[in-house]
Amino acid sequence: GSFGKTSVKEFIAQILSQEYKTIKTTASQNSAIGIAEVVLAKLEKDTQIFVAEMGAYKRGEIAKMAVMVKPDIGIITSINAQHQDLFLSLDTTMAAKYELIENLPKQGIAIFNLDNFYTQKLAYKAYREGRMVWGYTTDKKKAIPEWIAKSIKAENIKTDVDQIFFTVRFDSEKFPVTAKVLSYHQVGNILAAILASLAAGLTHPQIKKFLQKPLTLTHNMQLISHKTGAVLIND
Repeated sequence: GSFGKTSVKEFIAQILSQEYKTIKTTASQNSAIGIAEVVLAKLEKDTQIFVAEMGAYKRGEIAKMAVMVKPDIGIITSINAQHQDLFLSLDTTMAAKYELIENLPKQGIAIFNLDNFYTQKLAYKAYREGRMVWGYTTDKKKAIPEWIAKSIKAENIKTDVDQIFFTVRFDSEKFPVTAKVLSYHQVGNILAAILASLAAGLTHPQIKKFLQKPLTLTHNMQLISHKTGAVLIND
């Protein structure tokens, strides 16, 4: 997506590493070279999960990375008018991001942000192509399209000075989530990570248990108290 990639990657790794031997791309490295460096340095025979962030500045870059990684699960977080000096149009941006979905196997799971107009369009495109489509939303009143195979929502979202609280609803089940992160927009990123964890094989009870420990991020809307009394936001 145009934003949310690093946060979602970090949240996924935090959840899945409690059950599986997990590696992830480093910081905001999301190029073919960055992925290759992680594979060479960290991939071992007993590695079970590889969480790879992918970014692009032109068509074909994500397809190249997908051929390297061979993903079973793909997430498109959001799409907006970033990098238009290179993509030139949002249609081109959408096509570039969708390369991830095009390279999923037949049984692969495609996860989309249903709160973004462009990603919802891509979700419907994936459905029309016969893919397994899952989605997430932070709007508790949002009607989920019937063609979405699995979805989750956030309810009762509250923000504090340095953390967020909300309730996750999937199907008839609910449970609370706390994250030591700043900013409302991280709720959607956490929902994406929860869906990805389900897709990777975790059960509802496991996710509920693992999320009892607050999720965290570094270098991303991170509050730092300064000795002068000022508060810095490290992003």
